[in-house]
Amino acid sequence: MGEIKERFARFRNSDRRVRLYRQLVEYVAKAWDTSAVKALIIDGSFVTNKAEPGDIDLIVIVSAALLEEQSLSPHVYNVLSKRQVKKKFDFDLFVVRDGSEELQKDVEFFSQVRGKPGVRKGLLRVDL
Repeated sequence: MGEIKERFARFRNSDRRVRLYRQLVEYVAKAWDTSAVKALIIDGSFVTNKAEPGDIDLIVIVSAALLEEQSLSPHVYNVLSKRQVKKKFDFDLFVVRDGSEELQKDVEFFSQVRGKPGVRKGLLRVDL
């Protein structure tokens, strides 16, 4: 997280980057506490050079067994619920199983550069 802070959480025209980073740190702590999340892939304008980023997009990688459970504890649900995460952190969330075809499709999709067919960008992965 220190590397993310150093690269992406610096004050520019406003404190927007700093605020998004604080929200990301809070989310990562909650995800870590659940032991359900294996890794995060971070995308969105936060991980660009844009002075005023709009958001953070997260691909949340969980074990296959977790998504097969009939019910999740509230603690885990609040970390994996698109609606709850959007409401609390204003992040767009995509939950996928580790090693799944869906994970590969999401990485491929988010690696695209809007308006530049065939051009790919890197994504930021944080293993928990």
